[in-house]
Parts: sequence; C-alpha cells; structure tokens
Amino acid sequence: MNSNSKKLIAIFIIIFSIILISAEADYIILTVNDQAITYLQFVKTYNLYISQLKQQGVAVSDPVKETIDYMIQDILITQDAEEKGIKVTNEELQNYIDHILKSYSITIDELENQLKMQGMTLTDYMEAQKKQILMYRYIQNVIEPKVKKPTKTQITNFYNENKEKFKGSYQYTTIIIRTVVSQDASFKERLSLKKVMDKLLTILNEDNSKLNKSFIESFALENKVQLVFEESQYYPELEGADLAEALSDLTTGKLSSVVELDNNFYIFMLKQKVKIDYIPLNAVQLKIYNYLLEQRKMELFQTTIDNLKKNAVIVWFVNITSIKLP
Repeated sequence: MNSNSKKLIAIFIIIFSIILISAEADYIILTVNDQAITYLQFVKTYNLYISQLKQQGVAVSDPVKETIDYMIQDILITQDAEEKGIKVTNEELQNYIDHILKSYSITIDELENQLKMQGMTLTDYMEAQKKQILMYRYIQNVIEPKVKKPTKTQITNFYNENKEKFKGSYQYTTIIIRTVVSQDASFKERLSLKKVMDKLLTILNEDNSKLNKSFIESFALENKVQLVFEESQYYPELEGADLAEALSDLTTGKLSSVVELDNNFYIFMLKQKVKIDYIPLNAVQLKIYNYLLEQRKMELFQTTIDNLKKNAVIVWFVNITSIKLP
C-alpha cells in the first residue's frame, strides 16, 4: 500500500469517527407537543442560562433539571403565544438591535466582539432578545389583563403587617430644580446644560428671592432648556445611594451645588430635616402597590405555565439522571 493510499484511509477513518461522534453527541432528550429538545440544544441553553443565574447570584441546586424546566417553559410559552397571535417579527427585532447599537454608541462588529468574549454569537444574542420581547408581550397580553389590582385596604394591611420593613431615619423636605435631559443627549449637549445650571445657581446664590416657580420658568424659556421646579419629600431608604448621599450633604436654607443624578442635573435647597421612626404609608403606597401587583402577576404566570404543562404532551426519551453536564 503506497503512502497516498494510507493517507486517504487515515482521512476516511478521521471523517468517519467525527460523523460517529457527532451522531452520538446529539440525541433527543424529550419532546414537548412534538417539538424536540436535543442534547446539543440543552448544552447550548445550559451554558447561557446557568451562567446568567450565577451572575445574578441565584443559587442553582439542580442545574440539569432547572435548565430542562426552563426549556420546556420556553417552548410552551412560544407555542401558546403563537396560538394567540403574539409574535415578534424580524423587522421588530432588527429595530431593537439598532436601538441597542445607538444607545451604547457601538457598531454591530463591536457588539459581536463583546458577545464573543462572553461566549455568545450574534445569532444567540438576537434569539435571546427575541424570546425576551416575546415573553414581555405574552405577560402584557395574556397575564396582566387577568391580574386583580391591589386595593387600598390590602395596601394598608400589608404596610401594617410589615411595618418593620419601613423603618426610616429622616424626612427631607426640599425644593428641587432639575433638568430634563434626553437619554441620547450628546456630551456637548450635556456640557451645555451643566453650564446653564451653573449659571442659574450663581443667580440664585446672589438673590435667594428668585427661588420660585415663576422665575425658574422664565429662566428656562430664556435659555431654551427644560427645567422642573417642585417641592418634594425624600426618604434616604427609598432613594438610590447617590441621591441619599446628596441629601445627607444638604444644609437647611442653603442651596446645594449642581448635582448630576440619573442622567439629569439637580439643584437642591433643604427646607426641613425631621427625624422619623417609620416612613409614612403615603410615601410607600405606590411601592407596595407595585410589589403586590408584581407578586400576583408572577403567581398567575406560574399557574398559567403549570396549566400549559399539565395539558401538554411531554415524551421523555432518556432518564434525566443520564444527561451529562457539558
């Protein structure tokens, strides 16, 4: 046998081995209403799903079962959404991706490189975003209309039963002036707004009597900016760390410097600082309402999933304990 023949046989053996390995590597784990979940699909989902849970600090006791449950849930929601006419078009998905690129001022190639560093392809990312948008629409159209809104009595009862969760330190009564800045404002535009706020602060420090809504509105009109003037009550426990720190630095009757918070510029003037034991109900009413509403939404969502699963035809082709982790 000449050397060329040996090389051809070796190549054939390698190719045949690869085919065998590939054939053995992928197999059907189960079907959900005739839609298959294969081992390679499981591996791909496992790597992304479990990694995401760990990043969020969520404990994973049984990674195989939790990944399979997630995949079953995903299929059931997609199937039910399709039956109800809920979908995400390729055009809508592309518009969303374009929005992401514009928001972070990056190109599609830069996004792809960032995804590669996280072990994802652009296709994986787009598929994940499509599922996320579909899930949002499913909850919005199927779940939310059925959720009972919390009543005032239920909100009050929750507050009284969980009062220790609403311990407070101080109530700050402040006058605030803030800009209205677009999320996609350029650095140049933001710098210009900062200069306008610095100018306003200088004027107010020279003449405190101008700290009123009428003057602020005329100043905003003259300088072609949007400004909000209002009196508000703040509780550090309900605010972000940056705002809580800004409040703690205030002196009664004195103007703060120009503070940048949440994409906007602020000027504060502390009117009163009162020590409190508990944050009052009216300050947390909306927070409690949203919490109870979200809790009910998730409970109904889980009930919906359980019912879909109960009525689904799920056929297992292997024992779950035989599934090997990648």
